[in-house]
Amino acid sequence: MYTVISADIGTTATKVSLVERSGEILFTSSHSYPLVLEASRVEQDPLLWWEAFRKGVKDIYSYQNQITPEALVLSGQMQDLICVSRGGTEGNAILYSDTRARDEWIQINRDLGEEFLNNTTENINDPGSLSSKILWLRSSKSCEIDNETKILLGAHDYICWKLTDRFVTDYTNGAATGLMNFKSNQWDSTILNYLGLIRENLPELIPADKITGERTVSPDSGIFNLRHPDPSKVINIGPMLMTGGNVEWALNTLSGNRKDSIPENSFDTFTREAEKASPGSGGLFYLPYLVGERSPFRDPDARGAFIGMGRQTGQSEMFRAVLEGTSYALKSILDVMCQTDYSTGQIYLSGGGARDPLWAEIFASITGYTVLIASNARETGVLGNVVLAGRALGWFDTYKLPSGFLNIEKEYLPDNELNKFYAGGMEIFKELYPALKQSFKKTPKWLNQ
Repeated sequence: MYTVISADIGTTATKVSLVERSGEILFTSSHSYPLVLEASRVEQDPLLWWEAFRKGVKDIYSYQNQITPEALVLSGQMQDLICVSRGGTEGNAILYSDTRARDEWIQINRDLGEEFLNNTTENINDPGSLSSKILWLRSSKSCEIDNETKILLGAHDYICWKLTDRFVTDYTNGAATGLMNFKSNQWDSTILNYLGLIRENLPELIPADKITGERTVSPDSGIFNLRHPDPSKVINIGPMLMTGGNVEWALNTLSGNRKDSIPENSFDTFTREAEKASPGSGGLFYLPYLVGERSPFRDPDARGAFIGMGRQTGQSEMFRAVLEGTSYALKSILDVMCQTDYSTGQIYLSGGGARDPLWAEIFASITGYTVLIASNARETGVLGNVVLAGRALGWFDTYKLPSGFLNIEKEYLPDNELNKFYAGGMEIFKELYPALKQSFKKTPKWLNQ
């Protein structure tokens, strides 16, 4: 399903909607906030927009967290005046409906001429125009506008800046400000000079449909943002504390093998036993948190658990539940990453897990991704080091793996019916850790009392 998140930063509330490609609105959340009113003054705290926006997005993912939106689209109040200096806003935003700058409006019309302003901007200048408000800021010294000051011109521009650190506005909003030359689609130099502004004070003018940036994942989600060797890029890491270790534990414990090391062929035995169980493991779920977890949540007290045992539960159901449980956990990490990042629908499986075909099949059907396994999947770290060295030696121009480095040996496509089936299991899996969280927390205190 192709969706976008649409956020409209209004005067009294922010509305955030999940919209399907067909135009069907799947879900809408609205959070309101107050105005600061005093005579002809109308102001608002921009941080209220930001908090309402964040709550709205959170509501959408609470409604349906198994989504990968193609884009986030912003709209909102135009002709707002928001001063940003040294990384933070200065005071409240002066809204479009604020008409305190009546004297300044008269002054600008007198000094620059009403005809010049109308012909240049192709709009009527009035006390609500940004030029009048900026002159009021100058005269009142409410905001010391220097070369480091940025002036944002709309509520959605503010949210865009908070998300991407870019100061931009669209031509539509720019035309409404009374600062843009309508014929050239640029900030008018005569008006800027009169107001004592430089172009760097104002946001970059861009088309409304231009992509303004991509989001890295919030560290609060348990996802680590690491700097790529190319410092302009980011690597998102969602590290489970134990993945393959869960299989080793199951082999050691559930098969009666208490040795420190496990023979290579034991994994084949594990797979053959797990294959005897049906998808869903007869209703048995496994939480793979044997030593705590740090992604997508951080809880050193979290522990592993089998949930849903019955008289019919045997070793095969337990082995398969381990594979399904680790796959569910990895899917929960991918879901957080895909809230912000574009996904190709393919994922490479490397390390120990790459040697288990059943695990790859389960992982593909739970995540909905095509799983690719290279013949040298257990040496990907080595190959990465070669690329780094090759860059330093001038062998390679980019950090991409050169052709031939990864030879795809196997490809596992998600089973559509199983994907639908496992979606129901995923919903149950997501409920289990929160339900047990407090019990996990109390257990160490109880044992050590």
